[in-house]
Amino acid sequence: MPTTTRKPPRTRHRLRRQGAAARPPVPVIAGRRVDTPGRIPPNGRGGGGGWGGGPGDDEARARAATMATWMVVAAVTLMFMGFTSTYVARSAEPGWARQDLPPLLWWNTAVLLASSVTMELARRRARKGLVAGARRALGVTTLLGLAFVAGQVAAWAQWLAAGVVASGSTHAAFFYLLSGVHAAHVAGGLGALLYGMWRLGRPGTPAQMAASMTNIATYWHFVDVLWLYLFALLLW
Repeated sequence: MPTTTRKPPRTRHRLRRQGAAARPPVPVIAGRRVDTPGRIPPNGRGGGGGWGGGPGDDEARARAATMATWMVVAAVTLMFMGFTSTYVARSAEPGWARQDLPPLLWWNTAVLLASSVTMELARRRARKGLVAGARRALGVTTLLGLAFVAGQVAAWAQWLAAGVVASGSTHAAFFYLLSGVHAAHVAGGLGALLYGMWRLGRPGTPAQMAASMTNIATYWHFVDVLWLYLFALLLW
């Protein structure tokens, strides 16, 4: 009777070792395990600071920020359109008397116009990748914005010292209302300017910085044009 040689049975331990050897190694990037190869970010980082991000994510965020900026502009425009319609309707009523506006408002207007020039300078420098120059221009814009708000407060103080109060006339009431609400939106713009200075100090491509500066510049130029409109309306 022929003799057959029986192979030794594979143990569970040997099977486990063979399975582990056949499995590809799990990549470790920046101290983190990435189990899915498709989620390995280039150079160990995502394009927007997240895993698996890329230029497409940056573009989507830029589009969302731009849309949000224009939505804010549209909402504020609608609000002041409502104020304007009420102002025009009340000015047609008998007994309407327009007060002489504080002369300081002309100086404040010039300051705000100058801030738009420096804001545009900051935007263009950021677009060229001149970060230091953009931050300096943005800092000057912030100081001019603060000077405008301080000038508006001083103009209100002039009127109050002269005895012109909101309850004295409808025109005075609208002046305090319109200039006050506008100053609040300028204060919001100052917050955006401070964010822009912080953003310029963070890593990023010139395109990313230019996108942020463009949105900030859009809002700042808007509050500038809005004040020119309100000033002309109050003078009318």
